Amino acid sequence: MQWFSRLPDSLRQKPLSAIARSAGKALLIVFLPFLLLTGLTGYFAEIDLNRRIETERSAMAKILGDIAAQSEPVKRFGQAFSNLVALPYPSDAFDRRLKQNFDANPGSIEVFLYDEHGKCLALPFMPTPPRFVAQKFLEATMDPELGKKHERFIFQFSGYRSAHVALNRTPDEIVSIGSSHDRHWGGWFRLNNSEGKFSGHLIVFIGKRLLVPEQMLEEAVTQARGKFGRSYHFGWQDPLAKDQVQPESEGFAGSATVVINAMPTGEQGFMFAGCPGIRRYTDSGNTIVARTVYAVEPAMLYSAFDFSIKLLSFLAFILVAYLQLGISLATPGLRGRLAALFLYGAGIPLILLIFTGIADRIEREKVLVDGLQQQSIAELTRIDEGLTYEYRRLEGIFKAAIKKSMSLPKSELRSSIDEIGRLGSTFSESLRDILIVSDEFHVSYVNGQLQPKVDSKRETMVHYGEMLLTTFRGEYVEDHDKPASTDVKSIVSDFGGWLARGLILGCGRIGMLNLMDSILPTYVDIFIDDKNYARAMMYVFLSQAGMQRNYLLQVSRLRDRMRGDDLARFAAMPVTPIPSWPSFPKRATGSEPVLRQLSDQVVKSGLPAHEIAIVGGRQYLLSAIKGNYLDGYVLVLAQPYHIIENSIVRLNRRMIILSIMVILLALISARVTSTLLLKPLENLKKGLNAVAAGDFRVRVEGAAVEEFSHMLSSLNQTLSNFQEMQVARTVQETLWPEEAMRGDDWQLYGRCITATELGGDHIDWFALKDGRVLIVVGDVTGHGIAPAMVQASTKVWLSLLAENASSAASLLQEINRLHFKYGAKRLYMTCWLGFYTPASGYLDFASAGHPYPIILKANGESEMLTLAGMPLGVRAKPVVGSASRVIEPGDSLIIYTDGLVETTSVSGQMLGFEGFAKICAQTALLEPAATVEFLINSANAWGPQNDDQTVVVLKRYQSGEDDADR
Repeated sequence: MQWFSRLPDSLRQKPLSAIARSAGKALLIVFLPFLLLTGLTGYFAEIDLNRRIETERSAMAKILGDIAAQSEPVKRFGQAFSNLVALPYPSDAFDRRLKQNFDANPGSIEVFLYDEHGKCLALPFMPTPPRFVAQKFLEATMDPELGKKHERFIFQFSGYRSAHVALNRTPDEIVSIGSSHDRHWGGWFRLNNSEGKFSGHLIVFIGKRLLVPEQMLEEAVTQARGKFGRSYHFGWQDPLAKDQVQPESEGFAGSATVVINAMPTGEQGFMFAGCPGIRRYTDSGNTIVARTVYAVEPAMLYSAFDFSIKLLSFLAFILVAYLQLGISLATPGLRGRLAALFLYGAGIPLILLIFTGIADRIEREKVLVDGLQQQSIAELTRIDEGLTYEYRRLEGIFKAAIKKSMSLPKSELRSSIDEIGRLGSTFSESLRDILIVSDEFHVSYVNGQLQPKVDSKRETMVHYGEMLLTTFRGEYVEDHDKPASTDVKSIVSDFGGWLARGLILGCGRIGMLNLMDSILPTYVDIFIDDKNYARAMMYVFLSQAGMQRNYLLQVSRLRDRMRGDDLARFAAMPVTPIPSWPSFPKRATGSEPVLRQLSDQVVKSGLPAHEIAIVGGRQYLLSAIKGNYLDGYVLVLAQPYHIIENSIVRLNRRMIILSIMVILLALISARVTSTLLLKPLENLKKGLNAVAAGDFRVRVEGAAVEEFSHMLSSLNQTLSNFQEMQVARTVQETLWPEEAMRGDDWQLYGRCITATELGGDHIDWFALKDGRVLIVVGDVTGHGIAPAMVQASTKVWLSLLAENASSAASLLQEINRLHFKYGAKRLYMTCWLGFYTPASGYLDFASAGHPYPIILKANGESEMLTLAGMPLGVRAKPVVGSASRVIEPGDSLIIYTDGLVETTSVSGQMLGFEGFAKICAQTALLEPAATVEFLINSANAWGPQNDDQTVVVLKRYQSGEDDADR
């Protein structure tokens, strides 16, 4: 019961109370660090999880974009024929790809091939084309001015009177040409031969009748599943059958479909069973969805951290509770007290501060990003709406011009109208033409120039104007009983007064009207005299592209004048990148990959998009919207990301200041105990400086603090041991040969580099009276004085026994007997020794578990001398392998220890015997000394030295070789 008497009184008298108090203190000490570390780990794990989810969704969004493109005829066939014309024509590859496209879409594709002279060629898989008509269509496509001349051929060939214009505007692309019959899309492509020279034309028409959107979408989804099915599930939904995701698969079972259908409108991302997913809509109204196959989790590192924190916290709780009970004889010394002081005086507050700063930084960054995104969207919306102010400005100019002419007499009205017509030259970028209709005359102005007559296209507008005037005067009467007529004026009249009344309601404003061959911004107004009589009608046809170009040019110039590092950059990306719809502020802006990709995303989704990306070498927060008034463009605003970074820097600066204050508090607390440490540290520095200088005779003084006194005593003992090892090192080096050996046709050189002060490797060679040369390489277990003594014993025994030894095997057996009987126990030694006869090149050798030497031929081929054997000292009569051979002229014998072949790289890969042999093969033409240096340097280049390195090289030269060359 002696152990019970050593327990503290409180534990013997009230054990439960004492244990509870100790456990409470331990819990108080351990719980706060545990809570901080687990919270920090969980926080960063959540951040990592969100980052992985966003990465997966970004990857899926790109794949869904490709699926949507493959399910839309314009993008699908545009990509297919762009890939086709990238091949040289004529070529077999071009013919095969063209045939593949034709077979993949039977009945939907019509292809017309022309040579470089415009001659239409027959294709084997299509009916013979109407060559004359086809050639006239190509001519009109290349030069739209010929459209009037070849109008009949154009309509006969394509089915549309303006198809050639659509193809000419967007060459090398598939575009819409009309919708009145099966042919909906077409394309005109230029072909090049293998040298990159022009070689022909390709015209394509694509019919809609046989193209089933659902089937195309199904094929695109199936193709994506075959390509990415290991990582993602894909499917699509018919808006009329939302209870099923097609094609059927386990990836979108009933429960997953319910989650998708429950998503709010406009939301893209969803989670199902830990798997992130995304959805988007196609142009046909279908929904395509994707989700990951496996649940996304944070990196395993965070799980390992969490487990380690829990395990260490439990062990720390047990240890602290045990120490608090006072059972242990060991009490925390100065080191423990200082560690606790720094942990609770500075460590925990600092961790709290850093954690708060990191959390605040991340959340603040999110808030700043969200704020800039909202600010950018508001700014882009203002820019978009700014086009309406441009409309109002033009409306004011037109109204002022009409007001000036209203009260003029008839004789002066005509000249006043000419002044209005000349406005077209002032606003040539925005105005297409001006048409004025009155009872006496009809005039048209293009670019400010009076046209000789009103062309047929504007004849309809003249009749509209006449009807508008009669309606405004109250003179229009609808006649429902008149016979049908194909006369243009009769057709316009048949539309009735409702059309005229609609135009009157739109007078004085610019509106989108489908009055000519396309939808145009049009200003409609009436000349009314003092008697409220409608004298004339004016149409101002504006260029939609010109208006938007002119406005965006003004915006770009204005923002260029406001340059600054902190100012946002503006860009406008055309929805359809064609010459008449350029990018802003420069045409080259449209070729920026990041902006083009963001623009395509906005066009496809119809929703604003945001992205953090590097453009022009700087990081920006990009925000983009599809223009409402600027409907031909996607508007992009790039906010410099350093605005956010600068705000974060200011936050970091405050956190650094607080951290410095906490550290200063810790330093002040530590200063109380510094006086107890100063003198021992000076003594410790004195001893370490002596070690660095190699002066092991120095001894340091003790200290008042018990812990430092023990440490300094240990240092004195270490210095004493170093002094003994220094002497032993000197003795060991005297046991090794001092210089190389050489003969008439041979040379022997070796080197040993120890990993510690006293190594375990041993080398030796010396000549015997009978002319033989004894070569020995060994490796004793371990390092230090004991292995060095084994080497010394081996050196003595070899010197005494080598002269009378009949063979290498017998000598090695005798050395083993002496080592087993008199040597240190459990200090085994691998050993290779051989007798070399220089006159004949004969080598008699034996091995006791040593790495196999290498015979290196003059041509670089190598051979290992494999011998089985057991290390010296293992058994009284071990298995010793022996053999003999002749070293041919030009050959080298390389003997080494395992310190070279076991060299390990930083990545953990060992050099190995094969790797060492390959290095040896590079030394066939080197001298022994150079070979030794090359092998050691190569091993050190492979990885750091972690064991003794020994190499001995014996080389026999070719007969007749000049010794001076060696």
